[in-house]
Amino acid sequence: MSENVSLRIRQIKPAFWIDRPMRMLDPAYQMLYIGLWQVADDAGYFPWRPDEIADVLHLADWIVTDGVTAIDQLPGEKRVVIDECDRHAHLTRLVAHQWFAGPTRRVYRHEREHRRECVGDDVPGPGTHAHSASSSPTEPGGARESPRREGKRVGEGVGKRVGEGVGGPADEQSSSTTLSQDRPDVAYLRALGWLRVTSEQLRILDEIADRERPSDVRSGQQWNADAMLHRPPGEDPLAWLMAEDTRERNRRMTAAREREALAAAERPSEAEAVEAMARIMAHISKETR
Repeated sequence: MSENVSLRIRQIKPAFWIDRPMRMLDPAYQMLYIGLWQVADDAGYFPWRPDEIADVLHLADWIVTDGVTAIDQLPGEKRVVIDECDRHAHLTRLVAHQWFAGPTRRVYRHEREHRRECVGDDVPGPGTHAHSASSSPTEPGGARESPRREGKRVGEGVGKRVGEGVGGPADEQSSSTTLSQDRPDVAYLRALGWLRVTSEQLRILDEIADRERPSDVRSGQQWNADAMLHRPPGEDPLAWLMAEDTRERNRRMTAAREREALAAAERPSEAEAVEAMARIMAHISKETR
């Protein structure tokens, strides 16, 4: 285990498993996120050394870099930030969602190292069990006075892009003004590391959404996201979505043919119709005599 990266006991609450944005991540990235909780100190800070984190968590280096990028792209509140110093990162929600021991037993080693060496604050060191309760961050959920700087966006120039397939490599893709985290299908691709989506890929998403839910654009986009969410591991999400769209259309056509066949079976034959008409005419003729 690395001298700079060690693991701590953390809790996994039920809310983690029902968090819809978190369900967008590949299982490997979900496990990485839990692993980062254990790497971080009690303030949520950890040294940004992807190779050492990968070694401690028994993961490939690219899973750490791409995974942090994918976590950063999830819709809603940011979960992880790499600080401007590029030496530390912090989990923004750890303090609010973990139960910690008493103030004198908490560990703020990496946060204090960051404040002392990167921000320039006058804080005591080394940061592990060497501070008083009065200088520690507040209880989970309370306001914290730590002077965090706005970190740079995660994923700038790190790792290879996840989900390369339809549309080509990331550096050949163009930015689009329709990339909104409020759009479920695009948000899902961003969660997988698709930092850019081409106009052609957006056209595919729009066509499938309109075909599946022609009366409700938002519902069609959600259909896209749900279809990609249930893809087998390793499948390209857009390729899987197009295949699923084809399967859904085939299912609808099959159901329509079955309904038509059932209706045809319930309709009388031509001979039966002629015989029924003859009986009606005979009855009318008899009544008019």
